[in-house]
Amino acid sequence: MAKVLRVQLNDTSDFVRVHQFRNLGEEVYSALKEGCDVSLSEIDSATTVFHIRGIHKRELRAIAAKVRKIAEKHLPSQMVSVTELTDEPTG
Repeated sequence: MAKVLRVQLNDTSDFVRVHQFRNLGEEVYSALKEGCDVSLSEIDSATTVFHIRGIHKRELRAIAAKVRKIAEKHLPSQMVSVTELTDEPTG
């Protein structure tokens, strides 16, 4: 069964952070589009969260680490969380 990661912006106090979050999402898309299901339209409309779907269980930790490393280039680590979802998100 494929796994899902949620990438969430924890601080939305100003639009600049939302813009940085979308830039993060675009870089994640570029890095993972070949091996995972990442929606550029979801990222472009995101204000606080986007998802990475279709992750093989054996690759989950490596992909989560890769996303965290990309996130560090865009925002301080406490502003972005990367978590595994147990069920497919519904919205």
